[in-house]
Amino acid sequence: MRHEMRHQIALLDLLYQKGDLEALGAQLAQMKEANSQLAPIRYTHNFCINTILQSAAAQARQQNTSFQATAMVEEKLPVPEGDLCTLLMNLLDNALEAAAQVEEPSQRFLRLRLSLQKGFLAVRCENSYTGKLAQDGKGNLLTTKENPQTHGFGIAKMSAVAEKYKSILDIRYTDSVFTVQTALKLPGEAKQTKSAPA
Repeated sequence: MRHEMRHQIALLDLLYQKGDLEALGAQLAQMKEANSQLAPIRYTHNFCINTILQSAAAQARQQNTSFQATAMVEEKLPVPEGDLCTLLMNLLDNALEAAAQVEEPSQRFLRLRLSLQKGFLAVRCENSYTGKLAQDGKGNLLTTKENPQTHGFGIAKMSAVAEKYKSILDIRYTDSVFTVQTALKLPGEAKQTKSAPA
């Protein structure tokens, strides 16, 4: 690593001496990108959630989508990793796909917030989208992908997880921002909130 660093410093110095600011900027950008891949952000001590967020952040970088995530959760949660994966991976996949369809890269964003609040795991995800939605006669959202018979199960899967933990999947949208949120009731919390017998 020291050997490689010497080469990089020598190259940067050469570009600086030449006054080639465009090439210098390009080299610095390349080094920053390489560094970000070597040292991904640690969002939380929860291994499952952290891995999902790091993967989503990498995908967001590839598609030029601004990615912001906060995860104020404990290292261990009383929720099976399978349920966390089903909820978060579908949520983030949908959000990233929608954001990528926005024509102007500077307008692409995804903001995710996870937090523990009074025995609930609160989840809120906002993302940019084109404003175009497909709905059935009852107002239910439909997939816009080709071969809809093999797609469009993400919302149903997320809703099933929410219902399992005494919640609902709340979906709202404007003409440019799509928001999904829920609050999962954590197992075992009900016992802690019961009042003592009179």
